[in-house]
Amino acid sequence: MDEPLTVQSRSELARFVAGLAADLETNPAGWENTTLPAFLDALSRYLDDLPGWCRNNAPKVDPEAAQWQLMAVALSGASVYE
Repeated sequence: MDEPLTVQSRSELARFVAGLAADLETNPAGWENTTLPAFLDALSRYLDDLPGWCRNNAPKVDPEAAQWQLMAVALSGASVYE
């Protein structure tokens, strides 16, 4: 799976999401949220907490501005978010 912050376009995000699906298929033990309801719940909560993630991990990224990288970060984070 690619690094979420490398995603720069819609097509790269599409490939990133495909990579998430492939990773879940081949490595389900590495995922906290393996069902769609659990994943979507975690995604919602991860998006709420994204300003803190940005502050600690990518201080130059504005969590209030829509960016392809942030969508990839949120989708990636939802796979393990508790």
